[in-house]
Parts: sequence; C-alpha cells; structure tokens
Amino acid sequence: MTTGRARLTKARDDDGAEVIRFTAAGQEIDFAPATASLLRPLLEGGWWTLADLVTAATLSVPDAAGVVGELVDGQAAYVRAGDRRAGARHVPATGRGHRGPVRRRLRNYVATATRAKPAWSSTSTARSSSG
Repeated sequence: MTTGRARLTKARDDDGAEVIRFTAAGQEIDFAPATASLLRPLLEGGWWTLADLVTAATLSVPDAAGVVGELVDGQAAYVRAGDRRAGARHVPATGRGHRGPVRRRLRNYVATATRAKPAWSSTSTARSSSG
C-alpha cells in the first residue's frame, strides 16, 4: 500500500447487508465479507503476489483479480511488474483518489453460465469518504 491510512472495517451497505469496507486514498469500497482475508495482508504493506492473495483468501484467481482490479480502478491500489526475485506483485494504495462522490456499481469480473455473482462482490458502490 502506498498510503499508511488504509483501513478495513465491518459495515452495512445501503440495503443493510454486512460488508467489509476498505477505506484508502479518499475512497470507500465495500466488498463481500469473504474478501477480508485477501484485503488484510495489503494493509500490512510489502509486496504480495496474486497467488499469495488467492491462497490467503481461498478465492478463485478471477475473483481475487477482481478485488485487486476494483482497488486499482478506485485509485486505492496499483500493480507493478513482476519482481525478479520471486515474481512478486505489489498492490499498494495511492494517495490520489477521485475527487467528489463516486457512485458506481462493482463490476462483475466473473462470467458464469448461471451469471452467479462473484464471491467478492457486494451490492454497494464505491464512494468518496470525503463527503
């Protein structure tokens, strides 16, 4: 993470469902509770491979990539090219978030025959924590 102010809290979305709220870089992004074990290591800092995050969260690779992609889209994280030592990827938050309210639906990163919602997805939206 590139910001030391990132945090993870339990919250309720607009429909009253329990979510895990990731707050960083002026953004709040709600995720399904299943993602907490993927998001916690990111708060510790350092370099994390996608494989490490998948293992920590017991999510599929597409679901974990969806979570990381959502953080990148919200400018709360970035991914760097592979590290020569172990192929590590870094997923830190940036200090440059969107200005003003951001209302958008979480994207469905996993398409299945039944159109099931990915395990990491929540029904809430990303929004600016600055008001």
